[in-house]
Amino acid sequence: MPLYAMVGYDHPNAAANRAPIRSEHRAYFRANLAPVRLAGAFNNDRGEQIGTMLVFEADDEKTVWDWIKSEPFYRGGIYQQCEVHLWNPVIGEIAPGPAVAPVS
Repeated sequence: MPLYAMVGYDHPNAAANRAPIRSEHRAYFRANLAPVRLAGAFNNDRGEQIGTMLVFEADDEKTVWDWIKSEPFYRGGIYQQCEVHLWNPVIGEIAPGPAVAPVS
């Protein structure tokens, strides 16, 4: 099954806007973890989050966008720009199955 990478770039005020919806975001991830293979934050040199990258295993890009558009941070306007691209890893491997790390 193909892999897709979502890259979301935060609005400048995203850190303050994340707090009120963080618990909803975590609950959504826990309930909808199956297509997510990797997830992580982009941080600036001060350690502040400035974006997000998610890697999905999905049949098509529409499936990925459907997941993203239901995600609370996306719905809450955290990202000033959000992109999805077919992703072809060249070095390293992703373990089989969905992501299993706790959602922080």
